[in-house]
Amino acid sequence: MRSSVTTTTALFALVAAVAAWTAPGAYAANECLETCLEPYGTNTTASIKASCRDACKLTAPLRRQCLKLEKRIWPSVTKKCRQSLRNIKQGLAPLTVNITFTTPGNATTSIPTVYTYTFGPDCAKEIKRERKDGKETCQEILCPLDEYWTLEAQGCVVNPNQKLPTVGSEAPLPALLRGFYKFSWTGSDPYQGPSDTNVGVTFTGRLPGDPEANIAPMTKDPLSLLSYGGGNELGAWTLAAVQAVAKPANLDAVIALNYDGIVIDAEEYASGHSVTVAQWNEMFAAIKAKGLLLIVTISHFAPYKMDNKNELVANWLSNPLIDYLSPQLYTSGTEPNNDWEGFGQAWVTASTPIAPSIVQASYYDQLGSNSVTAYLPNAKGYLVWSNTAAPQPGPGPTCVSGYFPVRTRVGFWNL
Repeated sequence: MRSSVTTTTALFALVAAVAAWTAPGAYAANECLETCLEPYGTNTTASIKASCRDACKLTAPLRRQCLKLEKRIWPSVTKKCRQSLRNIKQGLAPLTVNITFTTPGNATTSIPTVYTYTFGPDCAKEIKRERKDGKETCQEILCPLDEYWTLEAQGCVVNPNQKLPTVGSEAPLPALLRGFYKFSWTGSDPYQGPSDTNVGVTFTGRLPGDPEANIAPMTKDPLSLLSYGGGNELGAWTLAAVQAVAKPANLDAVIALNYDGIVIDAEEYASGHSVTVAQWNEMFAAIKAKGLLLIVTISHFAPYKMDNKNELVANWLSNPLIDYLSPQLYTSGTEPNNDWEGFGQAWVTASTPIAPSIVQASYYDQLGSNSVTAYLPNAKGYLVWSNTAAPQPGPGPTCVSGYFPVRTRVGFWNL
């Protein structure tokens, strides 16, 4: 985990300098033009390019202002880092700071995010890295915070709901989501989940670039979604993986496979990696810009191996880019009841639709006081994890994506 990443995000939010949330596709390049053109993808025309060039000229002062604010921020941060390093050298406790801010994703709730950051032994290196990232972010800004650029308006438009313009047409959401995760490693197993399933998820536990990631749908339901990510090294997230999902070529490939949407299984980061809220939102925005549905599922009520999990969850509970947020109410996937570890009232009042992942469909409303409907009267449905395929050999699964085989010379092992 790169702790300074969240610190930088907080400082940017405090000065309202970072508009990466409103810069669709800003992950791809450090130029305003790329930011502007990204949501149009293959639909880009010469007139759109000309309009984007004009927009970038008009908004150049925003980027200059951001760079000026960058220069003001880092001297004080560097000073604290140096003092902390002196403390550590003298055997004293490192400096810590409580940071309070409201991110663009939860601004409508007026609930600030508060956390403690420690200036550790590597703070100087982290600051150098984040200064570079901050400069790149400034170069990507196209519109002021909470606004987005549209071709129709020929400029930046106030966007109270923080939704981005989309290209293509999204499939309509069901009145009650009745989803089912189909394990990609079950091969020719004909089981398709409960008979009333209306959303089928082809679950691989993999990431783009893996030959087993972008496969054809294995379900035959009205809506078909492809999953990315998981609970072990094959599905551990990095910034590169987030950017790979969001690349137009990857999303076009998903659409070409006849998928209606994507499920992001966010459980852990690869060792030494982290992804900021803004960077996750850039991926979400790219998915939505292609007219795809988006479900984000997490281990229990917070990603178990993401150090900025609290910041992520706070944002995702009120994120209009997410069609459904799905906490996993199990660990092994064989529990006789829902596991409500980590549950809080914030999930009851969330503005993002909630549809938990559960072991069996009956756990939604047939377990009495343990039912989903008892804890989450605002629930909009569920996704079923249990497959009826024969159990794989080896140790049991952990979380959603902890149960899929890795081919070795001697067979398969469940991770």
